[in-house]
Amino acid sequence: MKLRTLAAVCLLAFPVTSFADEPSETYKALVDEILEVTGALKIGEQMADLVIQQMTMAMKAGGTEIPDRALQFMREEAMATINQEMASGSFNEMMYPIYAKYLNENDLRAAIAFYSTKEGRKFAEAAPLMAMDGMTVGQKWGAMMGPRIARNVERRLREEGIEL
Repeated sequence: MKLRTLAAVCLLAFPVTSFADEPSETYKALVDEILEVTGALKIGEQMADLVIQQMTMAMKAGGTEIPDRALQFMREEAMATINQEMASGSFNEMMYPIYAKYLNENDLRAAIAFYSTKEGRKFAEAAPLMAMDGMTVGQKWGAMMGPRIARNVERRLREEGIEL
């Protein structure tokens, strides 16, 4: 009995991973294709531009003057780093288990078929822009809801007789 208990404790002490969860080469090829047709691999360029814009705004807000030449090489370095990593396949490798967690091969084939249409390409081009706009809306909505939530929590704490 003690041996079984010890064995169970030892098994629970190690992270549970399954080697069967490794996506097949066919699956990886489908993920590579969906990343290509959705434009996900181009998001790096948009991210570099966004990072540079945020860095620039933060530096300017702090009173730092940034020469145009510095802005240019900041973007060049960001793009070079992102392009190098994308070419290495590291992004795709990190995405395989995420796709495998949620989608099977049939799901990927259907998505590839959609994104290969005119409407699918339009959606893929608009999706990152909509996500950025959505983040802005989410921030505004959260700022609007914050005080209301705080008032409701304070009221509930009073009703429950809880003092913090």
